[in-house]
Amino acid sequence: MLQGTALLIRVSMVRQIGPLDPEMFAYWEDTDLSLRSIKAGFRNVVDFGSTIYHKEKTIDGRYHDLKPHYWYYMARNEIRFWKKHANFKARLKPLWWQYGGQLEYLKHPNVSDTSRQAILAGLWHGWLSRTGSYHRDKRMPRILGRLIELHSKVRKT
Repeated sequence: MLQGTALLIRVSMVRQIGPLDPEMFAYWEDTDLSLRSIKAGFRNVVDFGSTIYHKEKTIDGRYHDLKPHYWYYMARNEIRFWKKHANFKARLKPLWWQYGGQLEYLKHPNVSDTSRQAILAGLWHGWLSRTGSYHRDKRMPRILGRLIELHSKVRKT
């Protein structure tokens, strides 16, 4: 799948399959577009001779530098991607893998409480197929969040 940092896209492709999915807004919308283009018969090609400069989100695992909205959209939109492109049985494995990955982020000592809440909200809103922008005050139900955090701590030991 192609990354959306720098894409050259044919107008004919956009006319046929549509633009980036606005319901995803950020993160995973490029993967979605890439998969839709393949399904429509287009080729995704990478020019390995190109150089693109893109400011890194994190360097050397500095999770505290990542903004909460990053965590929210990554968690929410990965769930939305798999729900959109795979039947129930086919999406169970990648969603379980994604859930485990998000639990790993929850355990990282440098992830702020605000970012932890954003991850949980993203997981919850992805399962509910919610769209829209990240709002710090829209959270996963507290009891469910606590159960997941307890599960995360149990897995850590």
